[in-house]
Amino acid sequence: MVDETKKDPDVIKTSPAKRHKLLADIASQLKDKESSDVFEIDNHKYLISTLTADEEVWADTYCNMASSVSAYTSIKVPRLSAAVKQIDGIDVDKLFEFPDDMDEANKKFHTSSQYRRRYWVMNQMMLMLGDLPNKFVNDLWSKYQELVDRRDKVWSELKNSSTRIPGGESKDTSLPEKGSSQVTQMSGI
Repeated sequence: MVDETKKDPDVIKTSPAKRHKLLADIASQLKDKESSDVFEIDNHKYLISTLTADEEVWADTYCNMASSVSAYTSIKVPRLSAAVKQIDGIDVDKLFEFPDDMDEANKKFHTSSQYRRRYWVMNQMMLMLGDLPNKFVNDLWSKYQELVDRRDKVWSELKNSSTRIPGGESKDTSLPEKGSSQVTQMSGI
């Protein structure tokens, strides 16, 4: 990178402004990354992310849909199993090893693609979280919900800002009615 101050003494080099967390979340969402943050619970740090569509489908397969109450209570552990990406800076993928008695065919199957390995790890997380006290799971869930709420706020802000133009006037985002001059011009009729 060329230092512009050496080429032109009138150029003032400045650092970018500090940005609000909302802007970081927007940038993250626009780069096809999920929102994530580190939360501390009981002296351990958990990197938690909102779920990808694939992870949501995986978690939903473990949800009891018999009633809305059972669906709500059964969704926590599977979603958290997919949402927790690191504990104390260690990737969850490195927290689980195949058991010694697992046959080679199973090991090969679970390592044959990144998705199979990820599903296996999420299953192991689910088993581990299921054995932990409800209070801890509820604390972790509340942090996950904070992240989801923040993501939803970002998407709401994006939705609201996408229908605005500088100056504050609303854009007309609706399509022209059939038979209008714009449709006629576009269709060449």
